[in-house]
Amino acid sequence: MDDEKHSPKSSITVDAESEVLELAKARNELFDIMQEANMDAARYLRADDPMSRFMWRTIIIIFVIFAFIQIYYQIMLFASGPVTTNIEMEYPSTIAFPTVAICNNNQIRFRFPATICLWCYIDSFLSRGRVQPEIDVRKLRTKVI
Repeated sequence: MDDEKHSPKSSITVDAESEVLELAKARNELFDIMQEANMDAARYLRADDPMSRFMWRTIIIIFVIFAFIQIYYQIMLFASGPVTTNIEMEYPSTIAFPTVAICNNNQIRFRFPATICLWCYIDSFLSRGRVQPEIDVRKLRTKVI
């Protein structure tokens, strides 16, 4: 004989071994809701091991109770505090002027200084170590461009 008997009129599942009555439709809808809500432990509630199912049911029930306790405390905290806040602005009579830094707004692109250094290195190598006392940047730039 089957381990489970199913009555189609009442949609009740009877487990012959444990003699536990379960509403099959409500149970499946609850699992579907928990899986759609991305509840990670929901898949363990259908495990083959009864100890695993019991442990995960207990964990879920405990954390649902903790969630309701936290919701209660947050509602009480909100209800105990003022709902509106009055802000009074007070402007000082004198304001200390901040230190101003003047920044150079000229942009230096990395390509240009790197190219100048490359030409300086090549020029000093070709002149056999004789370093020129002064580098004319305009002349180097015309060579590069």
